[in-house]
Amino acid sequence: SAGATSASYTTPTLSLGDSGSLYRCVVSNGSGSATSAQAMLTVINNQSPTATISTPAPGTTYAGGSTINYSGSGSDPEDGTLPAGSLTWWVNFHHATHTHPVLSPTSGVTGGSFVVPTLGETAPNVWYRVHLSVIDSAGLTNEAFRDVLPRTTTMTFTTSPAGLQLKLDGQTFTAPSTVVGVEGITRTIEAPSPQGGNVFQ
Repeated sequence: SAGATSASYTTPTLSLGDSGSLYRCVVSNGSGSATSAQAMLTVINNQSPTATISTPAPGTTYAGGSTINYSGSGSDPEDGTLPAGSLTWWVNFHHATHTHPVLSPTSGVTGGSFVVPTLGETAPNVWYRVHLSVIDSAGLTNEAFRDVLPRTTTMTFTTSPAGLQLKLDGQTFTAPSTVVGVEGITRTIEAPSPQGGNVFQ
């Protein structure tokens, strides 16, 4: 388009008659210019589908050992209800700023389930994210996700006398102390002995 000299280009409102238009990009600097190969614009009369997660319901929580069920559907203005083959599910376990895969992308089903382990990550800043992506017959996609947060409990550790050391999951700390943990996750608690002239039995 004449006068389109920015680093990016946004087309004006398109119509079906614009389908087949050819575009090229010319880049120039002090050393000369280069012209890209032509790219053809394809305009289709199609609206995006909608992914809908039915379960888990908003606000669903979990503890270690819980079974989390997921189900959902896809619909499209042109195609109607999308078949199971148009749905793809995956689940990630989030811990702080990183993730671990729980369910690899799985297509062809409208739902399923997974069991939360009772062993593993002990931090309370964790959650599961259930993803659903749907694709319509024209190749347009839509994605939805639902977060499932943990139920947590505050554990208080004390010793008699106060000030003795304990270990939680191999990490030493001085009592009294409080720790927030996810319900149902197995933790290892130890009282090293002897300490301070006291012997634990």
